[in-house]
Amino acid sequence: MKSRRRLISIFAALLPLAAAAADYPAKPIRVVVPWPAGGSTDTLARIIGQRLTTLVNQPVVIDNRAGATGTIGVDMVAKSIGDGYTITIVEAAHVVMPATTARLPYDLARDFAPLTLIGVSPQIIFVNAALPAKNLKDFIAMAKAKPGEIGAAHTGPGSFTHLSLELLQSRSGTKFNQVGYKGAAPAMIELAGGQVQLGIFTLASAAGTIKSGRITPVAIAGDKRLDALPDVPTTGELGMKDLVINQWWGYVAPASVPAGIVARLNKDLVATLDHPSVRERVNELAVDVRTTTPAQLKTLIGTELLRWAAIAREAGIKPE
Repeated sequence: MKSRRRLISIFAALLPLAAAAADYPAKPIRVVVPWPAGGSTDTLARIIGQRLTTLVNQPVVIDNRAGATGTIGVDMVAKSIGDGYTITIVEAAHVVMPATTARLPYDLARDFAPLTLIGVSPQIIFVNAALPAKNLKDFIAMAKAKPGEIGAAHTGPGSFTHLSLELLQSRSGTKFNQVGYKGAAPAMIELAGGQVQLGIFTLASAAGTIKSGRITPVAIAGDKRLDALPDVPTTGELGMKDLVINQWWGYVAPASVPAGIVARLNKDLVATLDHPSVRERVNELAVDVRTTTPAQLKTLIGTELLRWAAIAREAGIKPE
């Protein structure tokens, strides 16, 4: 008898969750972008949001909550109500932060329900076009001849681009004079001007500067060549198979979101990303659309957290 009553109470508790999933979405969905408007993450969110609005017949509102290297907006979502109406986009920078930032206000692996990966974009190794070195092999030889003298740009201590440089140093046996900037845009300006000689950024960050002819892409730190740069080899082709550095983006919700709503969000987001018009516009940003199940994104986040923690330890970087 007690067992029967317990089953009835469990069933009664699940009914509201099932009803909520069946009726979802019944109001606007807010996508918190943890960066300023105009960046690559914001652009992706708006492209996807336009199509998702049509699919679910509810407004998808983009809410930019920038600050603290992308942690303010993500923390806000971690602490929001788990009803599926507030979600956010996390990316490679967020899996690097636990290895370099002490006392983060959230746990990326624990406090979120992964929804789906959006896509990946490989980091590209760029050098100043005025240098005599026109390929990665010659550049590394030049850097080895002048240890600590070649200027290399990143977007601040402990950032994704900082650890990317540390990984390049480790795998190539070089040592750069690393210079931090407040974002990719000022770093690209300095790289083009010759104040620094190297930078590792996405094609989206460097597209305008490439057209100026003042920087040269020498290697794709990904698993395949880019259609936009067909003559630029991958790091694997150059004998550096473990130098794969992908920028990636994925949707997550608060961990308390019911499984039924997580499944519905995954279904709708994947359908949105699979739409030809969305794929075309995302691909124009040099982002390769790659959707996943929630479980697959959870695995990716866990793997990336471990990988970048190991890279930080190898470089002697401790959370500060």
